[in-house]
Amino acid sequence: MRDLIAEAASIFAATGNELAIRVAGLLRSLPAAQLPSTRTEARQIPGLDSALTAMSPSALGHLLDGNLAHLPWTIIDDQVPKSFAGRSASAEIAGPDGVVQTDALRFGLFWQSAETFYPSHSHAAEELYFLLSGNPRWQKDDASFVTLTPGSLVHHATYQRHAMKSDREGFLAMWTWTGDLSFSSYQFHETE
Repeated sequence: MRDLIAEAASIFAATGNELAIRVAGLLRSLPAAQLPSTRTEARQIPGLDSALTAMSPSALGHLLDGNLAHLPWTIIDDQVPKSFAGRSASAEIAGPDGVVQTDALRFGLFWQSAETFYPSHSHAAEELYFLLSGNPRWQKDDASFVTLTPGSLVHHATYQRHAMKSDREGFLAMWTWTGDLSFSSYQFHETE
C-alpha cells in the first residue's frame, strides 16, 4: 500500500499543478498501511479489469495489477440518479473512510463503466482527478464537454459543477478531495 500511495504522490507532483503538489505532500505524510486481505467480487464491478489493462505500462499500473480487487471498492448506487446507479465504483485508499485513516484528504480510485453519464454535480471539497485509462468527456459548469486522454489532470474548485461521460470504454482515474471532506454538501444539478 505504501508503494502505491508513494507512486500516486509522484504522479500528482509531476503535474506541476499547485493543488496536486500539495496533495502529493499530504500523501507522502500518511502512515503505512496494509491492503485488506479480502477481495471484491469481480462480478460486482464488471469492466474494472479491462480499465486496468487499458492503462499504459507504468509503475502505478504494476502496483495496481493484482491488488485492484483487494481495495475497498464501493459500487455507487445510493442517493444518485437511477440512470447512474450501479454504473461506477470508488475505492477510498486514504481518508476518513479509507484503508489509511486521515482527516487531511480523501484519496482513491474511481471507475466509471462504458456508455455512462455522470450527471452534473458539485460539492464543497476541492477535487482532482488524474485519468489513468479511457477517453471520457468532461464538463465544467456550462462549458462544452471536452475529451480527455490518459495523463490528464482535472481540477474542480469548491462547488464547481461538473459532469462526465464515457463512450464505448469506461475509464479509471485517481481522485482526491481536500478541504471540506463531508459528503453532506454533495448535490446533483440534473438527472439527464
